[in-house]
Amino acid sequence: MDKFEYYRKTGEFNYQGNILFNEDSTINSTSKMLLEEKRKDAYLGSRMHFFRALWANELTSSGFRVENNSNETINYNSFVLNKPYLQGSDMVIKKVISYPAELIITYNETGGKSYMILLKPEIYFNETGYFDPGLNWRGEMIVKRIGDMLPYEYEYK
Repeated sequence: MDKFEYYRKTGEFNYQGNILFNEDSTINSTSKMLLEEKRKDAYLGSRMHFFRALWANELTSSGFRVENNSNETINYNSFVLNKPYLQGSDMVIKKVISYPAELIITYNETGGKSYMILLKPEIYFNETGYFDPGLNWRGEMIVKRIGDMLPYEYEYK
């Protein structure tokens, strides 16, 4: 863990760091099936799921809806930008979120709302579900924490 902050007045917290995942080769096939079910539960409606769907521009088909504070649906092109940048001698496109206000995210299976606030003008994300620090979360998506994290290599089946 690189950083941990807890705010007593609001009950909010922030943490940053890296997590290493290793597969347990000693568990039996029944335990592996149970583990896979728990991974699916952790994935569906998670931030990883949201960012992977966002990367592919498949929010609606993945069960997500994004709204502004007036409960108006926000379309993909209103908050996702394709930014060209030079990587070595190649021009590469990276995707960033940019929006001046809080975004409200709803996932259809839970019905709960999550609130995403950008703390920087742009937040980079990629196809694995990774996103740069600089987001403040409230609501349903923060219920899933460290115990529900998945490796970026995880594939939902």
